[in-house]
Order: sequence, then structure tokens, then C-alpha cells
Amino acid sequence: MSAINSYFYDLAIRRYVLQYAFPKGANGQPDRAVIAASAGELPEKLAIFERGYTRPFLAGQQPTMPDYFLAPIVGYLDMFPESKAALASFPNLMHAHAAMKERPSWKETQA
Repeated sequence: MSAINSYFYDLAIRRYVLQYAFPKGANGQPDRAVIAASAGELPEKLAIFERGYTRPFLAGQQPTMPDYFLAPIVGYLDMFPESKAALASFPNLMHAHAAMKERPSWKETQA
């Protein structure tokens, strides 16, 4: 969880997703330069999770706190074009994310 928070959250959420959610670019539009720079960094970080998901979840057969912490971040990334395209290159990560999306807790918290 510390690695996700220290090395991934800022890139994925603050520097990428929030550019879409709360645009601060010209005329209230998303800042395309910030998005492009952040999107360019995502594959390197996503590759780390891809290597971690050699089992159904990061620590074995059942989800643990890091899986629960990472799932909504990946869920947000799956909503925007550049990151959605990047995620398609990481089947282990997306398989684990699909399993998280089937959990009742995920389904109950979606709009």
C-alpha cells in the first residue's frame, strides 16, 4: 500500500485523472500537456503491477488491502482514453481488476 501511495497515486490520480475531473487548462478544458506527460509515465508503473499479479491477487488467492487500495485507482484509469489504452497492455492486472469488479462491495459502491 505504501508503494502504491508513494509511487503511483500521485501520477495516476493527481496528475492524470484530476485533469479530467477538475480541468485547469485554458478555457476550463483539461490540460492536454499534463495529461500527455502523465499518460506517458503510466505504462512503466502499470508494468510493476502486471508483474505482481502472477496470482489472482497481489498476495495470493484472496484480495488483501493493497488490492482494495489499487482497485479504485485502476477503475478511474479505465474511464479515460489514454489510460484505458495503456491498461489493455496488462492482462494480469486487468484480470485481477475484473475479479475485484465482481465483488459485492465494488458493485454496491458504483454509481
